[in-house]
Amino acid sequence: MSDLAPACLRRTLRRGFGGWWDRLGLGVALSLAGSLAAAGALGVAAMTPVRLRWPVLTAALTLVWAAIGFVSARMAFHALLLQEASWVESFRAFRVCAARALRLSACQVAGAALPALGAFFYATRGWSVSVPLTVLCALMLAHWLAQCGYHWPLLVAAEEGLIKRPDGGRPRVRAAIRNALLLTVTQRPELYLVQAATACVVAVSVASGVGIVLIGPGLAAFLATALALERLAAAGLVTLPPDPSEPVRDAGWPAGRDR
Repeated sequence: MSDLAPACLRRTLRRGFGGWWDRLGLGVALSLAGSLAAAGALGVAAMTPVRLRWPVLTAALTLVWAAIGFVSARMAFHALLLQEASWVESFRAFRVCAARALRLSACQVAGAALPALGAFFYATRGWSVSVPLTVLCALMLAHWLAQCGYHWPLLVAAEEGLIKRPDGGRPRVRAAIRNALLLTVTQRPELYLVQAATACVVAVSVASGVGIVLIGPGLAAFLATALALERLAAAGLVTLPPDPSEPVRDAGWPAGRDR
C-alpha cells in the first residue's frame, strides 16, 4: 500500500465532516460512549490502591480504547460507505477480533506514552540539549498520533475482508501498523491538516466543556476513517459513494443513437 496516490484533502474533509453531520446522532452517540467509557476507566483506577493505580489505569484505558476505537471506526466506516451501521454487529465484530484489537490498543498506548514521557523528562531538565530533545520527542509523538488515525480503519478493513494476506488470511496487527506508517510517510504534507483539523475540533470541544463529550471522539472517528477510505479507494480496495459536491460529468449521447 506504499504506492498509493495522495488522497484529496478537500474531498477527505468534506466527506468526513459531511458524513458526521449527516449522521449527527451516530456521531454524538459515539462521542458519548467513548467519554463515558473513559470516565468509567478513570473511576475504576481512582478506587484502586495508590500503588496499583497506574497499572490499573493503563490496563483499563487499553481495554476501553480497544473497544471504542474499533467500534467507532467500524460504525464510521459503514456510515461513510452509505451502509447500515449496526451497534450490535459492530460489537459482535469486536468480540471476534478482541485479541487483535487489544494488541493494537496496547501498541498505540505504548507508542504515545514513550515520546510523551520523553518530552516531559527533557522539558524538566536544564541541560543545553533539553530544548531540541523535547521538540524531537514532541514531533515523534505527533507523527505517531498521525499514524494512529489509520490503525483502526485499516483493522476494520482487514476484518471486513478488504485487505488480505497473500495466502488469503487476515493481516496481523503489525501489518496495520506497517501500512499506517507507509501511508503516513508517502502522503503529501498538507494531508496532516486532517489531523490538525481534528486536533482543533477536539481542542475547541475541550475548551467548551461539554463539547468534548458530544463532538470530539465521534468527529475524530469520521475524519480519520474518511482519510483511510480515500487511500483504500486509491488502491482499488473499496468503492466510495459519489461525492455530491463533485460536478457530474456528462458523457454525451451514446454513439450511433438516433435522435
